[in-house]
Amino acid sequence: MTSSTPMPMKDVVFTDFDDGEGMIVDLTTKQYYRLNETAALIWRNLENGKAINDIVDEMQSRYEVSREQALASVDKLVSKLATRNLVKVST
Repeated sequence: MTSSTPMPMKDVVFTDFDDGEGMIVDLTTKQYYRLNETAALIWRNLENGKAINDIVDEMQSRYEVSREQALASVDKLVSKLATRNLVKVST
């Protein structure tokens, strides 16, 4: 999945909170999801069309994590978002 560029679905809206966290709302299902600081960082990058590798690079530059840890976190979140039809994963 490292070369993929997941894209948020068109009916999903993101709101930033002052503390770095955020919330996404699926306007189709009326479900909302609170994102912690790391998940919000990943989401913002997805909205900006960044590839998984670029997001992993940014996580490594912001946090003291290994490439493997950052990649695992990004992959896990993207998989959850895709399962809930919040993002579309294309290669």
